[in-house]
Amino acid sequence: MINILSEPTGLIYTNLLKFAFSRCDSFSLVWRNHPEAEASSAAIHTLLIDALIREEQTLQWPGTQLMKGSKQALVRHYKTKESTFETLNKVASLYAWTIPALPEDLAFYEGENCWLGSIGHEQDAFFQSHSLTESEVYSHVPGIEISEVC
Repeated sequence: MINILSEPTGLIYTNLLKFAFSRCDSFSLVWRNHPEAEASSAAIHTLLIDALIREEQTLQWPGTQLMKGSKQALVRHYKTKESTFETLNKVASLYAWTIPALPEDLAFYEGENCWLGSIGHEQDAFFQSHSLTESEVYSHVPGIEISEVC
């Protein structure tokens, strides 16, 4: 696993998205019932609806496991394609994916396997792909700060 040490913003975030879109066929976002959820969060789903693959009520997604008895979250999976890239790239940074303004915890998948996970409110992100190397990440996302975890 490779941890991302500081928040990807600006061009680093855009290059991270480009890298993810070149490797992954889908991504997910999480909607939780939050009393202060803003219309902008719902608007994201509207912008992405044509790329929706599936949605599920669950207690877990990459990087998060809610306690048994907690209220389930809605995880929506979308195809990676040009229009979805444009929507994701309108957000300023990786950790901006937090409630109430936006859905949470952007994650990307190679097939069914998590490739990149994030927990926005904890400012945590990681590459989970076992075939990915630090040098490959640096070559696609110059300026990103990462560290491999054994």
